[in-house]
Amino acid sequence: MAVKRNLNNSTDESKARTSGSSGKTRKKDQTIEDKQRELSERCKNDIEKELKSKRRRSSIILFAIGVLMALFTIIGFIGSLNRAEGDSLNLLDMIYSFLCGMFGFTVFFTGPILIYVAVLIATDKSRTSILTKILQLSGGIVILSTAIQIFFVGSVGEGTNDFFGAVASLYSDGTRLTGGGIIGGVPAWLLLLFGNVGAIVMIILIAFVFVMLISRKSLMDFLGAVGKPVKKVAVSAKEKHAQHKEEMEAYRLEQEQQRLQAESERKEKLIELESNAVGTPATTLQERHDENIEEQKKDSDNFINEINNYNGKVSPKPEEAVQQSNEHLPEIAPESDVHMSCDKLPDLPVADNNGSVQKAQSVATDKQEDSEPIPEYFPPLPIYPPEEVNPVEAALNSFIEETNYEQNSSVQREEQFVNDVNAPVAPPAEAPFIADNTDSGIADSTPDGITDSAAVQEDKQDGDTSDSDKLYTVTLNEEDHPLPPTALLDEIMPGKAQEDIDRELETNANTIVEALRSFGVQTKCIGTCRGPSVTRYELQPAAGVKISKITGLADDIALNLASSGIRIEAPIPNKPAVGIEVPNKIRDTVPFRQLIESSDIAEKKSKLAAVLGKDISGGIVIADIAEMPHLLIAGTTGSGKSVCVNSIIMSILFRSKPEDVKFIMIDPKAVEFMAYNGIPHLLIPVVTDPKKAAGALNWAVGEMLKRYSMFSEYNVRNIHGYNALAAKDPEMDKMSQTVIFIDELADLIMASKNEVEDSICRLAQMARAAGMHLVIATQRPTVDVVTGLIKANIPSRIALKVSSGTDSRVIMDEQGAEKLLGKGDMLFKSVSMPKPIRVQGCWISDKEVERVVDFLKNKFELDYDDDVMKEVERQAELVKGNDKSSDSVGFESGDIDVSDDKLEDAIRIVVENGQASVSTLQRKLKLGFGRAARLVDVMEEMGIVGPSQGSKPREVLMTKEQYYERQMNKQQ
Repeated sequence: MAVKRNLNNSTDESKARTSGSSGKTRKKDQTIEDKQRELSERCKNDIEKELKSKRRRSSIILFAIGVLMALFTIIGFIGSLNRAEGDSLNLLDMIYSFLCGMFGFTVFFTGPILIYVAVLIATDKSRTSILTKILQLSGGIVILSTAIQIFFVGSVGEGTNDFFGAVASLYSDGTRLTGGGIIGGVPAWLLLLFGNVGAIVMIILIAFVFVMLISRKSLMDFLGAVGKPVKKVAVSAKEKHAQHKEEMEAYRLEQEQQRLQAESERKEKLIELESNAVGTPATTLQERHDENIEEQKKDSDNFINEINNYNGKVSPKPEEAVQQSNEHLPEIAPESDVHMSCDKLPDLPVADNNGSVQKAQSVATDKQEDSEPIPEYFPPLPIYPPEEVNPVEAALNSFIEETNYEQNSSVQREEQFVNDVNAPVAPPAEAPFIADNTDSGIADSTPDGITDSAAVQEDKQDGDTSDSDKLYTVTLNEEDHPLPPTALLDEIMPGKAQEDIDRELETNANTIVEALRSFGVQTKCIGTCRGPSVTRYELQPAAGVKISKITGLADDIALNLASSGIRIEAPIPNKPAVGIEVPNKIRDTVPFRQLIESSDIAEKKSKLAAVLGKDISGGIVIADIAEMPHLLIAGTTGSGKSVCVNSIIMSILFRSKPEDVKFIMIDPKAVEFMAYNGIPHLLIPVVTDPKKAAGALNWAVGEMLKRYSMFSEYNVRNIHGYNALAAKDPEMDKMSQTVIFIDELADLIMASKNEVEDSICRLAQMARAAGMHLVIATQRPTVDVVTGLIKANIPSRIALKVSSGTDSRVIMDEQGAEKLLGKGDMLFKSVSMPKPIRVQGCWISDKEVERVVDFLKNKFELDYDDDVMKEVERQAELVKGNDKSSDSVGFESGDIDVSDDKLEDAIRIVVENGQASVSTLQRKLKLGFGRAARLVDVMEEMGIVGPSQGSKPREVLMTKEQYYERQMNKQQ
């Protein structure tokens, strides 16, 4: 034993000695590394100082040489102009002559170029070496001199075959400032071996390559710079075209408004004439007839003037208008002697009531033969655009009627006039009119239905029609158009100019790339996708760059962009790129009308297809609730949750009839769905009581089971197979699809947690084949509201802006929803999507919803299902009874001992603390261990606290809201 003890002691001493020596070694190594680091930094600083001194000296020398060359050139050039032929040359003149012989005409650029390079080296803007700068300077001067020699001279040493003779000739030409001197002539001599054209092409290519190399630009940069002017011209032309189109549209609308106003005024005058005529005794009709004729002539002249004004013609005076119109007519006797013969009428096409075409001559003949009296008032005429009315024919028509009036006896006129006034007015479709005398043929009569602006205008003229009734005249025919028309929705407003968008995209892309480059992350922007609210910039990382480096710089990128926040999608599905989503400076509104009128939704056969909005690339996103088959929506106040639910409801209303789709709407807040109360699609009125809501869900479960029993009886698999059989068998009733909308799930869970959760889970698991679907919305996507069972059975979800990343993980199983912008910005995840997509939700206003709801209320009769309402009431009573019994069980019965007077205090303590333990109750209530342990066991049996977790505190299952509700129930 002693030997073992000695061995252990020696082993411990050796370990301590080894650890001590290893610690000293680490300290020595750390000291050596620090010294090496300091030495390397000192060497680096010395090298930088030496480089700076070299740059400073080189810049001074180059600057001095450049200034001297510029002075020698200027002074020598001025001296050569003033020097006579016999004057001797001084040293300055010789230097100037030498420089000209060497550089030729380029001598004027050499000095300034040297000064510019010296300034670049001094300011240290370029990290290239001094030798590289000097070589670039020399190459630029040589290329410039060679280009001058080729372009302006085109030859080297003409008449000499000797090389040295050619050089002497170049020097001589250079002194006379002709060509590029020796420096430019020698390379030009080599290039001219390809001929003049070849030399020009070669020098241009050499200059292009030289400029691209020293500027460090790529071919894409060059092509982009060249294409900018072309792009600007194209954008300008596009804007001008759009502006011209807008001006033409505004002009058309203005003319249309003027036309409608003129028609309205004319119709009011005609109605006034009729009313005046009805109130006049028969004995005075003959006396007023002459006055009416004059007024009718004036009205006709005014109407012709309005037509001329619309067509851009100058309206003549009334006398001139009559004279112009009579130029095309035969001469007419005075009114008292009028007996117009049919052979004097020009052959003008006339459309009768049946739509047949006759000549004016035959029409007049028939009228004379029948001798039927014609009423002395203007019958209601159909409304036509001004371009279809010929002023000459209108005047002729008026003249024919006035002439025929005079041919009839006064007694017949008075009797017929009174009868026609008392008779109902003929519809516009049967009123005769004179067709337009053009190549387009005969104009059609008034359509059977009233459409768009014409219907609205006639409704405005009808003083007894209410505002809601005015909206329903938009449809042509209830049988042909049973669904609400899109004319009930607001007009689509124009968007932002394309030039501003392109500028914003280019600026942000460059900013992102430069921001990442400043942190040492090399990327390249390979594309952009602009959506209504955000733009995704697709960046391709360089080789060796980790995605985590980019995602970790999200806040720094947002800082450089001066943005409220960005979202990074790394990587983009099916693309070798990282997507950085940046909010647009000006967000575009996605109107609901634009989406519901698109061909994408029109191609969908499902009655439950709904438009959500547009994705980040501008494509329309459509959610088919029948395929989802249920949907969970979450978002805070102001995120656009209510508008999203409204867009889904309105999409279904625009595409389905009441017999095809039925709704159950549950709105505990009594705010969101109350506007839909009374539409024919509702099975029952909007439910606001939480207990009735639980009853409605229980009815839905019972209806689902009933439908499955019917499917089993008829041996079909789903609702579509059953309806296919019902279409063949008239005794079978068609089964409608049912959508249950729940506005606030948290309130229902708080009121009746067990019943609501059980019903939702059962419907989510089984209701798809039965044609029943859930659309659930909540403001608080916490784990106690959106439980694991609900999430597992509702895979399709929409996350609008939430308050925290925890809520985002609850609703979408990942973070990201907390960084959304709000106001319809959402993440949409369907069953078929591997990852959620970002969508800008469409906008529909409350007024649009009211117009559509009013349309449906007036078009269809309200027919709530009494059986469903009674069953919902019965289920609600059962829910209330279950709640009361659940409260009483365990508290008042003998199953659980609740006789301890400290139980209520114990419940209050554990709910307030959020955890339960025996030691806490001992300390707070001053109890012994046994009594405190019994209280904890009782609370576990009551379902207030969870089971034991060893040394950890027990979990509290009752929330504060449930505790307060329990206290209120006990007081009641």
